[in-house]
Amino acid sequence: MNPPPVTMRVLEEKKYDYTIRKLALERYEKIPDKRVIIIQIDGLSYNALVHCMEKGYCRFMRSLVRDKGYHLNKYNVGIPSTTPSVQASIMYGDNSSIPGFRFVDKKKKKQYSCGNPLTVQALEELLFSKHPGIVDGGSSYCNQFSGGATRSILTMSTITKTKRLHRIKETTLWAFLLLNPVSLIRVLHYTFAEFFLEVFESVYYKLKATFDNKHAHFGLSFPLRRVFVGAIFQELITIGTIIDIKRSVPRIYVNFNGYDDLTHKRGPKTRSVYIALRAIDRRIKRIYERTKGRYEFNILSDHGQVDSVPFRKIEGMEIDEYLRMATQVEAEAFASMHEGRLSLTREAFNKATDAVQTLSAPLRCAATGFMHWFSHLSKQERKDFIWDNKEKIFVETSSCLAHMYFNITTKTMNLSEIKKRYPDLIFNLLRSKAIGLVIGREGKDIHVLHRDGSLVIGRGVKRTGLNFLKTYGDEDLLIKQFKYFLSIKNCGDLILFGDYDGLRAVSFAEHYGTHGSAGGDMCEAFFLSKGKYNIEKSLNANVINKIIMNASRGSTDR
Repeated sequence: MNPPPVTMRVLEEKKYDYTIRKLALERYEKIPDKRVIIIQIDGLSYNALVHCMEKGYCRFMRSLVRDKGYHLNKYNVGIPSTTPSVQASIMYGDNSSIPGFRFVDKKKKKQYSCGNPLTVQALEELLFSKHPGIVDGGSSYCNQFSGGATRSILTMSTITKTKRLHRIKETTLWAFLLLNPVSLIRVLHYTFAEFFLEVFESVYYKLKATFDNKHAHFGLSFPLRRVFVGAIFQELITIGTIIDIKRSVPRIYVNFNGYDDLTHKRGPKTRSVYIALRAIDRRIKRIYERTKGRYEFNILSDHGQVDSVPFRKIEGMEIDEYLRMATQVEAEAFASMHEGRLSLTREAFNKATDAVQTLSAPLRCAATGFMHWFSHLSKQERKDFIWDNKEKIFVETSSCLAHMYFNITTKTMNLSEIKKRYPDLIFNLLRSKAIGLVIGREGKDIHVLHRDGSLVIGRGVKRTGLNFLKTYGDEDLLIKQFKYFLSIKNCGDLILFGDYDGLRAVSFAEHYGTHGSAGGDMCEAFFLSKGKYNIEKSLNANVINKIIMNASRGSTDR
């Protein structure tokens, strides 16, 4: 979309100033601390960014490297390669309580899902009590965690809070969006583009699937979800960020998650995700131009994605049904479709209904009717976690990563105990073409099992069979990451990695782009900054926290 005329820009600036006055927001001009902006592009790998720079989809970020003295650094996010775990590392330097997007605390007999704002709130309170956040005193937009921010918008850990954090009201930003002609034009432009592109792709991919078996996810609610996540929410957080820059807020962390959301449904190498990334690149340019050199400007990602195929399409059944056949025991799997109403999109949608009340009667009536229709269309199935006396296997999935928990004991089970209780389970897991690695423990030793061999990690490393880890990445680094991963609190009794053949992984959810475990671009993220760092083989994302904290203290350690 071309830049607006000068008169429209002036009008837009006046609207920003009006919003600051209307909300009585504090200005920070006299604060001497170094100001920092961190922009996260959720799910964009280092290699995907390089490709999009070369093809012209990320022209602004390419210009930062070519003309502005920025460096594109590659770093490894570690395992698990999921947003909650990586953001905890970046914001607090600690992900020791988050083994995946979903997990179970066996001692408490309780499930945690990072699609539930109450879960993320509880996790952040645990982290916040131990470590300072890198957004302390600043603003957080569309993140899992606030990073200690005093103002949060569309942030999972604070979206249900009403007292502890002083927040810019989402309803006010919605009203600003509706009343600002320039922003409204942008939203309408991207809304129509996203919607009609989705309609076109729904026809295109269905025809493509007929001829070359190329699949992607479609549904009645997804075009509207794509409009909200890819157009409206991203414009909303861009507006909020620009307002904060005008206020000279010292620390701002912004997450553009539309790319990741779309990539799960389409795959990381499709034109539709490249077009979505181009829109994000343009929004980042708008933010950068407002900083006028007053901020240390950083762009990063939290993980990458690889092409994937759902477990169901290979085995003809879901993972819980497969486990029931393998063990003759009841098994329940939990995935994104079971989050119910407790999701960021749902909560944000509820906030939007308040803003609609500011409209005139005809528009209010039309908007309210649309929202009721969308709410009914996007209603999700609710699946409750129940730990009772009945023997069960719980499977908590994070795309291509799955934690298995056996409720026959509240203690973590050894591999030998699992084999004794379920004699055929390990054999059936390894014979499946959809499962790549099965990971368990025996005392202090970690056992990594594959259909072609095994690896025992203890004081040393014992190998049998083929070198199967080479498909997943650098073996020495992976061994270190396995040690760290299995030390994270509440990892499963068994951990499953979907099969990965070097090109495509298997997801335990209905995903066509996946991440969560290891392999290919999943763990290879980027950090675009003025500094050049040797972090390509980092153990996890804690390294980014150290870089940003050192920069805020004036250290140049690299």
